[in-house]
Amino acid sequence: MADKQLYDKNASLYVLSTLMREPLLIENDEYVLTKNDFCQPLQQMVYYAIFNLAKQGVSTISPQDIDFYLKQYPSQYEYYTQNKGYDWLLSTHRLTEGSDCKQFDFYYNRLKKFSMLRDLDALGFDIKEFYDTSKDFLSRDKEDEKLNNIKLIEIPNHIREKLVEIENRHIGKEEGTSQLAAKGLRALVDELKENPEVGLPLDGDILNYATRGARSGKLYIYSAPSGVGKTRYMVGNACAISMPYIDENMNVVIRDNLQKVLFVATEMSADEIQTLVLAYVSGVNEKNILLGNYTPDEWKRIEMALDIIEKYNNFIIESIPDPSMAMIKARLAKYIVQDGVEFIYFDYIFSSPGLLSEFRDIDVREDVALMMLSNTLKEVAMTYGVFIQSATQLNDNWSRIETGLRDQNCIRGSKAIVDKVDIGMIATRLNEKEKDKIKEVYEGLRKSNPLKFDHEPNIVIDLYKNRRGEMSYVKIFRWFDHATCRAKDLFITDTSYKAVEIGELKYEKHVYKFEDLKARGEL
Repeated sequence: MADKQLYDKNASLYVLSTLMREPLLIENDEYVLTKNDFCQPLQQMVYYAIFNLAKQGVSTISPQDIDFYLKQYPSQYEYYTQNKGYDWLLSTHRLTEGSDCKQFDFYYNRLKKFSMLRDLDALGFDIKEFYDTSKDFLSRDKEDEKLNNIKLIEIPNHIREKLVEIENRHIGKEEGTSQLAAKGLRALVDELKENPEVGLPLDGDILNYATRGARSGKLYIYSAPSGVGKTRYMVGNACAISMPYIDENMNVVIRDNLQKVLFVATEMSADEIQTLVLAYVSGVNEKNILLGNYTPDEWKRIEMALDIIEKYNNFIIESIPDPSMAMIKARLAKYIVQDGVEFIYFDYIFSSPGLLSEFRDIDVREDVALMMLSNTLKEVAMTYGVFIQSATQLNDNWSRIETGLRDQNCIRGSKAIVDKVDIGMIATRLNEKEKDKIKEVYEGLRKSNPLKFDHEPNIVIDLYKNRRGEMSYVKIFRWFDHATCRAKDLFITDTSYKAVEIGELKYEKHVYKFEDLKARGEL
């Protein structure tokens, strides 16, 4: 065992007592417990019993339940009885008798902090900044207070920052980035010829061509006023990358190279995102899904979509209603490292209490905090080589720009939010002046290809930043179906509303009959 002083007996007993009364806490993702969080063998044994009884669906766990459970394991039960385990259980159980267990969070955090410190101490890390066990007994109260005021996530983040400092001080300077332009250039050309710097296709052919898709290490920012559908747009893009969809002819369309995505929701609940995913895959109006009101055709689509979503299982939803930068870094790193996620959608950049609390000792303006959050997302994208897309609100400036390009000056909070982003775009509904400006272009295209241009554009995307891209300061006109989160790019113009010719970023997609996929066991 690590230092015996890195332990809080009261915290351990309170947590165990609470878990006996409320074993459903075991299933709560907010709490992550293992037997190693408890130091004493008897406590570890009891936690293991509570965990397994909870998994069996026991709603409350009595000392008798645990005693009966441990009897199944003779060697453990012998240790348990030798240490008067049943009497100990009774006294532990009484700790929260008549209590509403409101102190659980406090004691849980104490338990986890000491557990983490023991792990770090065992690995040789200096933990005195968090809890100094060398202090005499009289100073222990101050150490306890210091630890209580530290958030659990701050401990690994601080250690990580120290390691980065060391890395930059040594490795960074020894292996600098300076080199001759000729060095490795031929190999780079060959690599790009074989594997062009093109990401997975976004949900929109023109947008996809202009941005070169969802690329690793990049941060894209999609800004829009309230009601335009920021979340729905990002759900649609995440679905396009992660799973097939059902087309208008009831066929299943499968793109090549579908990938697992993480959707971080800061405003909407997981079930709200789930219904949007179902609407996208099925092509059924989300309103009908929420009402449970379907035509026979729609119900068939829903059943097909459920099979598709369950089979591919590529869409992870993480709800963080009050994000801080430390929490964001930790959560994203977890999914990247443990689950292999390479495509992340963060909905959206805003000033939460958790974000502002990180600057409690510093007077930081809200706009600076938002800029730092954006920089944090970019840092994660570059560090781990993943694609991240996020969204922001617009300020009042956007409505004053009736024609021409809307840019970073329209972003709520600070235009500096997009300083480090790779793609910056603003989506708005078309006003009457814009409709007049594009009337001739649209009518000409519709006349030449009525099947492709069967919808009038209802959204315009102003692409004002496109790092390392040939296209910026352009306007992409699209039809966006809010009910299903599906989009269709129609045409692109410059800021004077003159049509722009573009190429095509090819990607493979295959169309199958649902019944055929079922018969082959692929759904």
